[in-house]
Order: sequence, then C-alpha cells, then structure tokens
Amino acid sequence: EVLRRFPDSAQAPEALYATGRIAQEAGRWAEAGTAYTRLAERYPHAEPAAEARWRAAWVRYLAGEIAAAAEAFGRLAGRSAGAARIAAEYWQGRALARLGRGAEARALFVHVAERHPRSYYAGLAEERLGWRDTAGEPRATDQAPPFPGELAGSHAERARILAQLGLARFARLELDAIPAAEAPRRRLLEAYRAVGAVGAALRLARAMRPASSGALREYLYPLGYWETVRAAARAHGVDPLLVLAVIRQESLFEPEAVSSAGARGLMQLLPATARQLAADGAPPRAEPALEHVGTNIDLGTRLLARLLRQYDGATAKALAAYNGGEDAVAKWERRYAGRAPDEFVELISFRETRDYVKSVLRNYRAYRRLYAAPSPATTSVGSLPKAPFDMMAMTSPARAEATR
Repeated sequence: EVLRRFPDSAQAPEALYATGRIAQEAGRWAEAGTAYTRLAERYPHAEPAAEARWRAAWVRYLAGEIAAAAEAFGRLAGRSAGAARIAAEYWQGRALARLGRGAEARALFVHVAERHPRSYYAGLAEERLGWRDTAGEPRATDQAPPFPGELAGSHAERARILAQLGLARFARLELDAIPAAEAPRRRLLEAYRAVGAVGAALRLARAMRPASSGALREYLYPLGYWETVRAAARAHGVDPLLVLAVIRQESLFEPEAVSSAGARGLMQLLPATARQLAADGAPPRAEPALEHVGTNIDLGTRLLARLLRQYDGATAKALAAYNGGEDAVAKWERRYAGRAPDEFVELISFRETRDYVKSVLRNYRAYRRLYAAPSPATTSVGSLPKAPFDMMAMTSPARAEATR
C-alpha cells in the first residue's frame, strides 16, 4: 500500500525491502528476488539498496540456483567496493565450490585471505582453504608504559601525580581535560595507557587511525585488564582472547559503561542476569558490583563459558545468544536446521545480533594474529564460525540488550 500510494516517499524503499524479507523468510525465493532487484533499480541511492543488491544474489543461493548465484555474486563483486566486494567474492567462492569448480573457488578464497587479511571474511576463507589456526597463549602481558615526560601542562602534571598515588580514575579525568591543541596525540595516547585508561586510549587510537591498525594496533586491540581476564578465562575454561574480543565490542574497555537497557560494565551485564550468575544455582542474593572490573569480568566470562558449553563449542551461536538471547538462537536453529555455519549466521533475523557476532569474531581474529604465539596444542573454544556479509536486517535492539 505504501508503494502504491507513496512511491516517492522515504518509506517506499523500506517497504519494498520488508516485502523482500517477508517473502525470503517464507521461502518464496523468486518473489523475494524480484522485490530486492526492484528496490536496487528503482531506489539505487536509498539506504537499503546495497543490502538489496546482495540479497538478490543471496536468495538465488538459498533457492539452490547455485550457478545463477555464482554469476550474481561475481557481478556484484565487480561493481562494488569495500566490505560489499569482499563479501561477494567470498560467497562467489562458496557457490563455485558447490558447483565443483574447486580451482576457481580456491583462487577467490586465497584472494580474500591475502588481499584483505584484517577483514572478517579472511578467517572464513582461510578455513575453507584448510589453513590451520594454531594460535596459543599470548606472548606477553599488557605492561603499562611510563608516563611520558614530554607531556607538559598543569593537567598533565596533576595526572602524573594522581597516577603515582593510585588514583587512576582522577588521573584519566585530568588527561581528558587537556585541550587537543596542547598535546601531541601520540603522547596523550601513551599517557592514557600509563594511567590504565584502556578505553580512552582505544577511543583516541580509533580517532587517529580509524580504518587501520598499523603502529597503533596494540592500542586498538589492547590487552586491557589482562591479568584479571586471564584468571577468569582459566577458571571458566575460555580462551582469554575471546573474552577480550567480547569486552572490546561490548564496552570498548570502559568499566563504567551503561547501556540504554541498563546493561553495565566491561561485559555489559544486566543486574538480574548478574545476580543469577553470581548465585550459581542458589537463590539470587544482593546485586553484584558490576562496575568492579574483577566482578564484571568473572561473571561475563562465566556466562560466555556456559553458552559455549550449551552450544557444543559453536562460538557463533554462543555469541549470538550472548547478544540476542538463547530463545532467539533456539528459534533460528529450528528454522535453519541443516544450514552450514556461515549460512546460519547470515540468516539470523536480528541485524544487531548478526553485526555483533561478526564484530566479535573479527576482534577475536585480530587478537589472535597480534598476540597469540603458535602452539600445536592450542585448545579451541569452538569451531570458527563462518559468518557472512551483513549490512541490514530486521532487528530488535531492546530484545537483544535485555538478554544480558
């Protein structure tokens, strides 16, 4: 009705996209493909247009039209850039592999892995190639550097003194007050790390080089609160680098982070969930101090470990449940039973949850590449998921937040 009466409205592309999604969920592949193609052609600059172009190829893959899907993904890769192109190349490779065109598929996987090594899809391509991940325990801990002597001014001096007195929170506030024009950003970055303000250093590093790790990679992927994380991970049987990947996505290493739904702390736990975790089967008692680093990391790691056990080590499903809830994952398991892991993640209905799973696994890969030493005896927390490209889908942020 929106399309018929208001074809030029801002809502028209969204209505057409929703039509495609409804048809896709019902298995009406041709109808879904028509809706996506119509959206992309009629509203090429609308927000859902890029997603619609990808889904027009995706529904052919879902329908079992693998040759047509391979061609569609190839065309999409040829006229796209950035994440859209990488995703299309990966899925073209998947389609070609299903057609028995192994050499062509392998060439695409090698291209994705080598040309886009920091991308989400590089890990998926490497697994398809059989390149074994042998990362083990991190080589080093996160030792705070000395406070940079070159950082001058009253705020810097007070921060230095407060840090020496063990008042790290107040030292960080003094550093926050330094005008950007008065301090070299690299020295300010070192100062934040010296006072233990991991989150502030990460945010500044992102502002300095938002699209690249490079020389700032240890600030972008810090071993924040490492000794606490490692102890909790060992206690609950989880890879500590996975815990760091979750913390980075949940709170950017800000212990006092609070979400709009009331989730709190480094691992963004809701008070009710935290009480249940702390009680460990007994009647819930007082609310845990979620702003306390050790408490939050212990409870969040306990939850992550429980979900990994529940899903037999399937990291993607555990992360999806951490964000979107166990009931939602159970629904997706029923609806998409038999689908390969990468297909399963693509079919997750909540955009926030799919984005979350991809982001955490990208973080996890970055941490392993940066810190982990090769080890033939590496213990895996679960099979490396093959989560595919995502740009947009129906989502329920409130529901996703409420599960934690």
